[in-house]
Amino acid sequence: MQKMPSLRSARDLLEELNSVDESTRIEAKRASESGKSVMQTVIAFANEPGLEGGYLLLGTDWFVNEKGDTVYRAVGLPDPDKVQLDLASQCTSMLNVVIRPEMLTETIDGKTVLVVHIPEADVTQKPVYLKATGLPRGYTVHSPTQIIRYSNRIEIRNVGYSLKDPTHLGSQAHACATPSLLPFCTTSTLQKQKAQASAPCAVSLSKRARYFASQPGAASTA
Repeated sequence: MQKMPSLRSARDLLEELNSVDESTRIEAKRASESGKSVMQTVIAFANEPGLEGGYLLLGTDWFVNEKGDTVYRAVGLPDPDKVQLDLASQCTSMLNVVIRPEMLTETIDGKTVLVVHIPEADVTQKPVYLKATGLPRGYTVHSPTQIIRYSNRIEIRNVGYSLKDPTHLGSQAHACATPSLLPFCTTSTLQKQKAQASAPCAVSLSKRARYFASQPGAASTA
């Protein structure tokens, strides 16, 4: 089990928001109850790669001061215990995987706010989504080989498996286990596979990455 980081304080999170205005890892909401907006943020933090999760700061609000700066402040939650219980229950029952947020309450200027840390889901559990709406349209699960596209790189996991169409995974391998990768197969590789027809094509990870980076819809590595 992945160890969760120590929770940051609400005061620390507010100070960061007030110094940078926006943060990819902090979402401040008035949210007197755990509703659709809160769950959408939970899903976003659980799915976002590389951030190791994010923070929800509930019971806060913002205004624009005379200088034109956005200022975040505590406004309080009327029933923080109920918000905690509802959010924990929804993260367990409403999503396709169980998300276990870590939560604490803190009082700032006499107002009670709730700090919630949402951990990033394991790559094998993504995408996280509401069971009521189903898998996001256009999302493809690559199995058994996992091809994971990030904004600046591509990762291929379980590379020992064939990249053939999943409907043909049980069939015997041929001269190249993945015809679409045939241009990357060396002569020595093809000769070896004639002797061992069941052996997968020996394609280097970097060549595979270049191949998938060249496909339509692949993330830019610029």
